[in-house]
Amino acid sequence: MSRNLSFNFVKYDRADTRWKATFDKFWPAYRRWFLSEGIAHRPTFAACEKSVRTHMPELFAIYQDLISVRGLDDTAARFLSLYCPPAYVTGCSQIGLWSSGQPVLFRSYDYSPRLFEGTVALTNWGNTRVISTIDSIWGCLDGINEFGLAVSLAFGGSRATGIGFGVPIILRYVLQTCDTTQQAVEALNHVPCHMAYNITLNDCSGDARTVEIAPDARAKVLERPYATNHQSGKRWEAYVALARSEERASVLEDMSKAAHPPTTHDLFASFQKPPLRSYAYDRGFGTLYSCLMSPRAGDVDYVWDGQLISQSFDDFRETSVIVKLSDASRASNFILHRFSSVK
Repeated sequence: MSRNLSFNFVKYDRADTRWKATFDKFWPAYRRWFLSEGIAHRPTFAACEKSVRTHMPELFAIYQDLISVRGLDDTAARFLSLYCPPAYVTGCSQIGLWSSGQPVLFRSYDYSPRLFEGTVALTNWGNTRVISTIDSIWGCLDGINEFGLAVSLAFGGSRATGIGFGVPIILRYVLQTCDTTQQAVEALNHVPCHMAYNITLNDCSGDARTVEIAPDARAKVLERPYATNHQSGKRWEAYVALARSEERASVLEDMSKAAHPPTTHDLFASFQKPPLRSYAYDRGFGTLYSCLMSPRAGDVDYVWDGQLISQSFDDFRETSVIVKLSDASRASNFILHRFSSVK
């Protein structure tokens, strides 16, 4: 059995008609999700606006620009703040290290294809260029900025929720405002999150670290440069087992401690087979894509079983591709060769 997934690569220089068209496409589904517990369970617009201004002041002007687009109502403005949204769960594997002579961040994203936007955007908001995989219409699942900071998220394997922001807007904030891993760590320490997530970072110097964030807790900085879907504290054991989180972490640990760092070809090959490659689409966490972010080169390679799309700040091409998600491994030797040759 196979499924088709559309991937769109777009540019947004500001909150214009192009961004509004994307908003209009996804807003009905997001609105149903956002109101799934009733509007009374979501913060007021005043609370959302105040929280963005208080915790992420550098992002406030961009937020104001977005919610000022004609046609957006009070509910949409609350949603775009991503302040105290409903809970959601993803699965992912990610690792930051030196590979083929340069610092990289490699990740796979495991989620339901029915709930995925399939948008990668080069944005130039707030005078910072960012290439990122979009979630919640302007938040980020992973990305790299023009200063050479790469970041990706993985669900932290806990059902705990609290008062704070959805992680996609936290990653947007980090990419808009931070140049280095250390700056990102400091930012993650002062922005409250509403669920547990593992954030892996790497920068031009090769400073690769993982930060565990959780509601009502101080961020925990780990020297290990990889993450899957559990944390060092209390966790959701049934989910961790179902997602094979510990098994995947063991593979990444071996990579990080290898005497000879894996080449980018090795990384691609490892992420294209279980346990790092997941086919659990019907359970909501099959692998939708993998990507390699290269901070020094300023480029990102998006990889599927039989396709590879390379994008960079110097050469970002707006295009759309249809990806076939297979239930069995179909990694192509051609793509393996192509991947090793471009890096």
